Amino acid sequence: MKVRFCLKTAGVGLILFTALLLLSFYTPFCDLYAERVYPYIADGLGSLTAQLSFPLGEILMYAASLFLLCCILLGLLFLIFHKNAGVKRGCLHVYTALLLILVIAGLVYELNWFLVLRSSLLGHGNPKEETFTLEQLQTLRGAFATSINTIAEGQERDEEGELIYPDREAAEEGVAEALRGLGSEFSRLEGAYQKSKQALCSQILDAMDIGGYTYPYTMEVTYNGYITDLYYPSLIAHEQCHHKGYYRENEAVFLGCLSLMRSEDPFLRYSGLITAYSFLDNAYYDQLRHFYEKEEALQIYKSQVNLSQTVRADLDQASRAAAARLEAEQSVPKAVRDSAKEVSDVGWGTQGKLLDQDSYDGSVQLFLEYFMGEQVYE
Repeated sequence: MKVRFCLKTAGVGLILFTALLLLSFYTPFCDLYAERVYPYIADGLGSLTAQLSFPLGEILMYAASLFLLCCILLGLLFLIFHKNAGVKRGCLHVYTALLLILVIAGLVYELNWFLVLRSSLLGHGNPKEETFTLEQLQTLRGAFATSINTIAEGQERDEEGELIYPDREAAEEGVAEALRGLGSEFSRLEGAYQKSKQALCSQILDAMDIGGYTYPYTMEVTYNGYITDLYYPSLIAHEQCHHKGYYRENEAVFLGCLSLMRSEDPFLRYSGLITAYSFLDNAYYDQLRHFYEKEEALQIYKSQVNLSQTVRADLDQASRAAAARLEAEQSVPKAVRDSAKEVSDVGWGTQGKLLDQDSYDGSVQLFLEYFMGEQVYE
């Protein structure tokens, strides 16, 4: 009876999953869902899991991995003792439960991530096909560099001239306020923000060059504990944008940085501008290499407005502090870290190809579209 009930429930779930999958190809439906339904799921579920001090989503991932391993072992056991009635019954119940869990997981993933991902870019329409010239990219990059150099001089520093960072809780409150400040232009950013959580597997995430992730099953924003203090506000803003329904990577980079640039807090502006500049800078150099030979491209690059020694010292200080913290607390074997790095290298390359203009680098086009003709915030 239980097996029959599970199979019927899984069947209904599959029908609903298929229906939503078909609807995901109709952008107006996804827009309506992202604006009118998804916020209740994100805020409601997020407020519940926020009561826990640990990242529940990460624990669920470990539990799911263990359950799948048990299913594989049970399958091997069945191959050996397939004539045993008890083993047959056990396999039937376990694999029926697995089927139901997979259907429910797929359905929740659709509701909490995929339908929102399929909505229009920034909730404002379809991506533009417009391209920009090297000169336009050079202009915006230079404007950002100038702003960063100016803001760096106004940062709070100790007697040795090193940055004084705000504590992370205060920085996170500032990030939430900054994101809400964009709510009039990007409505999903309005409302409450839950406190982010440090990942238990931060050392593995660091080896994989992952700064954080937003877990759709529990609506938790999770971050790598070993990211630099200078990057921390940008990372949290990025992940909170995902949580609020801007799941494309280019959307999250753009909105996260833009919100910080408009913040009243000088440190948050500094963090947001540096992060945005890094994407523009990489794109600019890549374009130079496309049009010129390596030596000539490098010469042109060095002749432009670049980051000051003060800014470079701040970046170096932040990197050294994060590396020292990781080294002091490192407990993951080197072989595991190396394996994680190899997997991540393949994963990052594949992601970039699959996401195309919706990848992190796609934020450059959004910055260009938004700022060309507008003054960069100083």
